[in-house]
Amino acid sequence: MAARMDSKMDKLSFNHHPTIADVSAVHEAIAIHEKAIASLDSEIDILLRNVRRLTHLQSQHRARIRHCKGLITLATRIAPELLAIIFEHAASDWPRAPLILSHVCSAWRAAATLPGVWSNPILVIQSPGGSPLYYAGGFNGWFAS
Repeated sequence: MAARMDSKMDKLSFNHHPTIADVSAVHEAIAIHEKAIASLDSEIDILLRNVRRLTHLQSQHRARIRHCKGLITLATRIAPELLAIIFEHAASDWPRAPLILSHVCSAWRAAATLPGVWSNPILVIQSPGGSPLYYAGGFNGWFAS
C-alpha cells in the first residue's frame, strides 16, 4: 500500500499551488506512513522484549555454567588438610598469605582457619611517619601468657 501511495506522491508536482485534492493526498500519505511506523514500533517492542528475555535466559545459563565449573575446581577437590600444609609453606615465605588465600573461596577459607596456617602471624604497626612496619613470627611468647 505504501508503494502505491509513494507512486501517487511521485506524481504530485508542486510547480503550482497545491490543490485541496493534493493536500488531501499528502495527508493521506502521511497517515499511511504514520500507521506503518506505529506498526513497526510495535514489532520492534516485541523484538526487544524477546531480546531481553533471551539475554536473561542466556545470563542464567552462564551463571549455572560458572556454578558447575566451581563445583569441580581443584580448590574444592583438595582436602583442607593438604591445603593447610600448602598455606603453611606459603605463610613461611609470605606472612600475609593466610589472609589473602582465605578470600579465594569457602574451601580455602576453611583450610586457612586450621591452626598450623597461623604459626607465623603478622603484626602491622603504623610508624609515626606513616609507613607500616611489619613484624612476622616470634609472637609465641606474647600469646602464651
